[in-house]
Amino acid sequence: MGKWIEKFEVYDCENETVVYITSSNLEKIPKFINCAELKELSLSSNKITKLENLDNLKKLKTLYLSGNPLKYISNKNIYQRQALFVEYFDKLGT
Repeated sequence: MGKWIEKFEVYDCENETVVYITSSNLEKIPKFINCAELKELSLSSNKITKLENLDNLKKLKTLYLSGNPLKYISNKNIYQRQALFVEYFDKLGT
């Protein structure tokens, strides 16, 4: 079962496998700790412009980013994961 959370700078997953951080006006991706088992992360409908702080999520398989004004991606190894599904749809007209 997933967990819905509010604004923060550091998030302790407590070994959750699914985390939802949606519609939270999040401008920056928090630093994740104790997230060795995290497989699905939703960051949809926030204000995130830069993709960062995801390097330590080694088991991440699904990442939802739709509804964010992404402009910069700094996680080079996010593209090196063959089994990672990334969903991103920009808002039309923006």
